[in-house]
Amino acid sequence: MGTGPPTITNRTLQYESVYLVLLRPYMGRVLTYDSDISKAYSGIIHAQSRILGDFHMAMPVALFGRALLLRARHMSGLWSRRAGFPSWSWLGWKHNSTSMGAIEDIRLQGRPLLILVHLYVRDEVGQPTLLLGPRDDAKGIEGYCSRSIACYNEFRNFELLPIHPSIIEWPLLPEDNIDPSQLLVFWTHVAAFSHLDFVVRDIFWQFDSPEDQTWRERYQSQPIEVVLIAVSTISGFTGNNLSNNQDLPPRSRLGFHKQCDRYYGIVIERHRGFARRIGLTDYMTRAQWLSGHPRKELILLI
Repeated sequence: MGTGPPTITNRTLQYESVYLVLLRPYMGRVLTYDSDISKAYSGIIHAQSRILGDFHMAMPVALFGRALLLRARHMSGLWSRRAGFPSWSWLGWKHNSTSMGAIEDIRLQGRPLLILVHLYVRDEVGQPTLLLGPRDDAKGIEGYCSRSIACYNEFRNFELLPIHPSIIEWPLLPEDNIDPSQLLVFWTHVAAFSHLDFVVRDIFWQFDSPEDQTWRERYQSQPIEVVLIAVSTISGFTGNNLSNNQDLPPRSRLGFHKQCDRYYGIVIERHRGFARRIGLTDYMTRAQWLSGHPRKELILLI
């Protein structure tokens, strides 16, 4: 696998067919201390970095938006969380049985993914830094796609997402015992759905762990919030980044809206100004997504 140049296609194939297969048994490792999982992963990360490139929190940076949408299907409530790791990284997931559930890219196999967010992390001196640059197939980077963001913004019935990354001040963090190195910061749209919306509108979603299921059962009257990460195509629209602030011609914009009708996001819960991933939706259609009345928000994901 992965003998060709590090294109997005080659890296995605390596990620899906090799890396995720290697990842699965590590989630079932019994460790004296949960914090040792970083050391346990270091071997496969080193081996896979030749094709997948750099990693952040055990997730390949070049495919980071795709990695945020990883689904771990638990069996009999056996998935749980490791303490001390962010909710968005699989370093924080563990399986308590040798009979493990599946780990999969949530119905994304072989499908181009167009990232709509600019992901920031904190560097070693405490400054915000862009984790993932623009989409570049020749370099194998499935980064943000400015042209796709511009097309998405054509809806114009909500506050627009930033087309290009801009230098932002690191947000003033709420008072809490949070390690800033585990924080992802990005502007996106958040849609809110009731439990009835998910039934009536035929939207599928899944908790990451039974711990999240227990939390949600206590608060069923609260809306289910979905954070937009990406769109994918129906039949081959790949999109390109805007150059020199040039917009797409009307026909191309129309093509985007016809072809990109699969919206992907993560389900979050709120905690003192932060957001924590508690699950995933399956893809939503454009109509399903817009029914949640998306609003622009700076997400502090822990």
